[in-house]
Amino acid sequence: MILLAVVAYVLYDYFSGGSLSSSIVGNGIPQQNFPGIPQQLIQDFSQSIASAEGYGVPNAIPTKANNPGDLELGDLFGLGVLGQGITVFPDATTGWEYLYNQVGIMLSGQSSHYQVTENFTSVGATYAGDSVAWPANVVSQLIMRGYNIGIGNTLQDLVNEANA
Repeated sequence: MILLAVVAYVLYDYFSGGSLSSSIVGNGIPQQNFPGIPQQLIQDFSQSIASAEGYGVPNAIPTKANNPGDLELGDLFGLGVLGQGITVFPDATTGWEYLYNQVGIMLSGQSSHYQVTENFTSVGATYAGDSVAWPANVVSQLIMRGYNIGIGNTLQDLVNEANA
């Protein structure tokens, strides 16, 4: 099962424009290195996304799927999918590790879906489709975590602030 998860993630990473560059950790999930991107920023942005996606709310799909990022990666673990194709992870730790990697890919400029020059409104349109609330929710969570940004700021602005 873990081998299947690793193979699935490597394929996902390849097709999403990431570049694996480290080792296997936790539940067999490839952990990437993201030079210049503080781990605290990856965690803060991931937690902000999870909040915007409704993770932790009882009976919400991200909570039921152990998927804090509401990621749509298909049936990676033989557990099916929920809602509109939301991946079901075997446990919350695995879901968080996948989200941390996705966020690292986004912030480091390794994504084929997100550019570091995009502002949060644009990122939200890609990440959450037609949800106009997503950018404001993510940004408000980042502000609560001490970042001085707005929805007009770019992903690079966020990285620059975290490195200041």
